Amino acid sequence: MNGILKGIRVIDLSRHISGPYCSSLLADMGAEVIRVERPGGDEDRRFGYLSPTGDSYAFVNRMRNKKAITLNLDHLEGKEIFEKLVKSSDIILENFAMRDKEKLGLNFESLRKIKLSIILASISAFGSSGPNTQRIGFDPIAQAISGAMSFNGFPGNPPTRTAAAWVDYAAAIHTAFGILLALKHRDNTGKGQAVEVALADVAAGLVALHGIYTEYEKLGVERPQMGNVSPYAYANSFQAKDGWIFISLTRDGVWRRFLKAAGMEDIAQDPRFTPDWERSKNREALDGIITPWVRSKTVQEIISLLEKAGVPCARINTIPEAFSEPQYREREILIDVEHPVIGSLSTLGVILKLSETPGYVRKGAPLVGQDDEQIYRELGYTELELAQFKQNGII
Repeated sequence: MNGILKGIRVIDLSRHISGPYCSSLLADMGAEVIRVERPGGDEDRRFGYLSPTGDSYAFVNRMRNKKAITLNLDHLEGKEIFEKLVKSSDIILENFAMRDKEKLGLNFESLRKIKLSIILASISAFGSSGPNTQRIGFDPIAQAISGAMSFNGFPGNPPTRTAAAWVDYAAAIHTAFGILLALKHRDNTGKGQAVEVALADVAAGLVALHGIYTEYEKLGVERPQMGNVSPYAYANSFQAKDGWIFISLTRDGVWRRFLKAAGMEDIAQDPRFTPDWERSKNREALDGIITPWVRSKTVQEIISLLEKAGVPCARINTIPEAFSEPQYREREILIDVEHPVIGSLSTLGVILKLSETPGYVRKGAPLVGQDDEQIYRELGYTELELAQFKQNGII
């Protein structure tokens, strides 16, 4: 099976989450992604709980479908080898700090002199312009500066980051989209271009899409910490007999269906609870009505009642429960992949479903330098030269 991006070669210099997830999206769709790291492997291999290979399980999940080579970009001969890689490739992906990028001389003008059609995709904390361009940062730094942490968490608690790295993953998706646009431009003109995504921009953009900055600008309203509830409608998590459940009663139609299913139609005309924003404003009173009803039932009893009535709800799964969720297996969001050392492990499948050119997971994560010989022999280097490169710390 060939993916839609078969024939596209990506040189992935990125680390940790944003860049590696971006290149995973491209690899899933058939691109040849070559991870380049320093001799001995890079630090993000060991960031997290370690597998039998010495690589973290987080790293293993982000490296499926990729090849791996080692190369010392600080070495003069390493730079020469890198130029050959550029000539043989379509895309260079990196997420170096600005100061490291400048030290390496890694910029679009230099790369396009090597190959006019090359695409350079760069992810950074703050981008290449503005007062913060030299600052380094990760996902939580972008969450913090965007204001998102100020309204996350429960009232009275410190500003709270979201544990899931939503800025990193959103940046990865934006970058992958930008790369596809750049490929289209290259097909039209024969010329490459620079694609730039900043974590801080992504975080601010997603906060803006919620209308939060505009609410402040036009109404003077600062979004408060509200925990699991919403400022616009009624939704909350509740403890049932045997676990926790989340119920969302957004929209009047859902609200009326809930009341009928729960046998609470007597409060349908209560002005405190109609429409949506009134239910949100009077949520404490509504909590006092709904909480005892939920506590009298099991999670499954509630789900059976509300699903039949068309009311959004879900068990709040623990990690073991989420791992066993049938929905994920049925849609191949969690799939089993064979690793040469670890054996079978569950990893992310392909989220994007295409009817004619679907993506697929071909193989698990590569070991350090696993593809050195294949890639460098393709560039014309001999076995003797490769041995000398290893001896000199170049690969």
